[in-house]
Amino acid sequence: MFLILGAIIFSALYFLIIKPAAEELESAKVSALQVVQELSSLGTDQAVSDASTFTTQIKEADSKSEVQAILTEVQTALAREQKRVELLDLARQAYRGTFYSGESEEGKTVLSELQSLKDTLISDINSKTSLSQLEAYESELDSKATTAWRNALTRVLNSIEDNEVFLERKNSIPYSERMSKENALQRIENYGWEELRKIRFVKPTVEVPVIDTLRRSPTVREGAMVKIYLYDYSTGELTLLTPNATVSHVLYRDTDMQVGGVSLWENIKTLVASGQVAGFAGFGESAVSSAIDANILSYDISVIYVVEVSDLTGEEILKYEFYQSGTKDVVLVPLA
Repeated sequence: MFLILGAIIFSALYFLIIKPAAEELESAKVSALQVVQELSSLGTDQAVSDASTFTTQIKEADSKSEVQAILTEVQTALAREQKRVELLDLARQAYRGTFYSGESEEGKTVLSELQSLKDTLISDINSKTSLSQLEAYESELDSKATTAWRNALTRVLNSIEDNEVFLERKNSIPYSERMSKENALQRIENYGWEELRKIRFVKPTVEVPVIDTLRRSPTVREGAMVKIYLYDYSTGELTLLTPNATVSHVLYRDTDMQVGGVSLWENIKTLVASGQVAGFAGFGESAVSSAIDANILSYDISVIYVVEVSDLTGEEILKYEFYQSGTKDVVLVPLA
């Protein structure tokens, strides 16, 4: 009788108290371990190490309250490591730019200043042991990154022998701007790392032709400074490629320049073949200038303007002048 009564009481205790408590403990452990897995998935050394420790502690916990206490520590570690990952991602942006990098990347130049920046930022971030330390480091990261980029670009700029350089920026449509070294140094000092990582300085390197007519640019002459725009036929938008390119040569079509009914090209060939000095230097420009002075001009005269630009801008101009002329047009606007 007593055995039966004891069994009944035990069964009641088991099903009403012991089993629900055990299930509740197991459920708490499963939930906590899911948070631990989230921590581990962040992949930092500290996150992986903490996750291993917390996993063991949770599995060995004897009560729900003990699991809850461990979970509080897990959530603290999770917030800390999420911030660490955020800063490591920011650091990766800081030492990797559009043209330069602190590590080997295809199409980019490795600079020693950025290599040192990479090592410093990663070491600093990984050494922090609390969320507050990591949050406080963000401003220090900005300062160190800006200093490194300024030093790196200043060294690149000083390695260019020319007194004038092009600032290049690779947007969806590349942009370049010609400036003196002094102005370039001022740009470097005025920019933070987030802008400096997007640019580079190069010497004026290429001359490319822009085919046009006098109708659109009658006053552009050799030596002139021009803005170069890209006009998109599909959208009707003008995009500035460079605000200050130099026109190094202006070439007119030989059939538009005739002397005595014969093209200037044929006249020159005849004179040169006979050993004479052609004597037509500046003829085209003089003819056009005289016509403009007389307020008379043949608008359909074809012109090739040879412009001195940076590599990126030169590639863009060639692309639309010779291969995709049906989609976009290159437009020159003389500076006053």
